[in-house]
Amino acid sequence: MFTEIGNGSLTPIGRAYPALRIVNRVIENIDKVPLTEEQRNEILGQAYFYRAWCYFQVIKRYGECRLLIVYLPVETMICLV
Repeated sequence: MFTEIGNGSLTPIGRAYPALRIVNRVIENIDKVPLTEEQRNEILGQAYFYRAWCYFQVIKRYGECRLLIVYLPVETMICLV
């Protein structure tokens, strides 16, 4: 039988870290995309909100988590979960 943490991607933590990886990549690379200032601000606002929401969901269930605020390659993420 799996524990909640040991059940990989079926848990909040298992879903949060890949989502955080994507959000951090959006935040770091937003300036490489030709957008108006309004579009850029809207996308960044959504990305920051989603990152905070992901952390809230993990902390609500587990009480603590690793804070990732920069984009990390997939190979690095495997070691963190």
